[in-house]
Amino acid sequence: MGVRTCSFLTTVALRHDGARVAIVVGYDRANYGVERVVYGAVHPDLRFVRVPHAPVGRLLLSDSFWRHVSIVAAGGGVDLVHVYNDVVLSSRPWIASFEDTYPVGRPGTRSRAKAIDAASARRCRGLLAISAHARRRLARDPEAAPALLEKTRVCLPCVPSEDDLYLRHREWLALHPASAGPVRCLFAGNLFFLKGGEFVLDALEPLVGRDPGVELTVISSLEADSFVSRVDDERRRIVAQRLESSSWIHWERGLSPRQVRERMATSHLLLFPSLNETFGFVLAEAMATGLEAVTVATRAIPEILPPEALQEAVTVRTNEGEEWFGTRLWRTEGPAAWMREWRTAGDAIVSAIRARVGAVAEDLGRLERMAPRLRARHDALFAPERLGERLVEVYRGAFARTAATA
Repeated sequence: MGVRTCSFLTTVALRHDGARVAIVVGYDRANYGVERVVYGAVHPDLRFVRVPHAPVGRLLLSDSFWRHVSIVAAGGGVDLVHVYNDVVLSSRPWIASFEDTYPVGRPGTRSRAKAIDAASARRCRGLLAISAHARRRLARDPEAAPALLEKTRVCLPCVPSEDDLYLRHREWLALHPASAGPVRCLFAGNLFFLKGGEFVLDALEPLVGRDPGVELTVISSLEADSFVSRVDDERRRIVAQRLESSSWIHWERGLSPRQVRERMATSHLLLFPSLNETFGFVLAEAMATGLEAVTVATRAIPEILPPEALQEAVTVRTNEGEEWFGTRLWRTEGPAAWMREWRTAGDAIVSAIRARVGAVAEDLGRLERMAPRLRARHDALFAPERLGERLVEVYRGAFARTAATA
């Protein structure tokens, strides 16, 4: 599962100007994920400002309910509150966006029951799943679905367009055909192990020194996760040594989002074989740049890719939650069963990466043909203007329901 996004608070106020309605949206902190879901939207009727809220979860640690709650004071002309992955306690109507299980919390606990009650109350005007997959997860939730599914709709996020980098990538491809070598690959993800970094190294190492050759840029802090990849300190040490000692690898410990996209503009392939990704924003970013990717068809990823790219996505065994089958296997059947599934998935991913590297090196026009198709997919689904259109519709609908029930 991907990194959980920080709590996010927005407030929305209406300003009437004849027949036109302007919406002012406030947020409490700048955040990579939140930007993609709310304040990164572009629309002439949207304006974003920063507002405070009460983070009481830091104080009331004895009750996990408060860790995923935003408390908003009434007044100040605030008409609507919008949170990300959390629920709201406020006298104002509110909306929540979510990417994974919602509400957050352990099933069967009083804390989660309180969160479901808050989200099912009339004060909550709607829930926005950032993918159809997230909505399906809610539909399969026996606790939350009866109360929340009817008020839930899908509202896809956005990523910046950054047209200059798309043009730079097209120019770079023309000057650096993959067939001339080396094939330049990119891996970007702090959760290196969960996102398949070990599989990337295993796939590319045998290609080093062969014609046309291969190079890899790794952008990662090698953050471990115990949920999917079961990483220990020894595996982290081994990977760090491989990265530092390999002349064909350039390891970046941390870059800004803009710098990551700059690396995309000078790469032939993004390698993103994540086994359990709640969404996969990096794929939408790659499409905005026109960069082809090798990825795995789990969870929300099939919704992101254009049909021709989805046909080449790696398929692995999945469970009823559309996750990689091994995600929870170590808990139910033990480490040996988990390891068998991990190796099976790894073999499929390694084979797919090698095949795609060979394909882009042999097909002289492949990457140039795919770039505009990928960018068109981004513009149709994930451009900031598309999110603006979706949010304006959602907010105005919420205000209409507020007025109807006042």
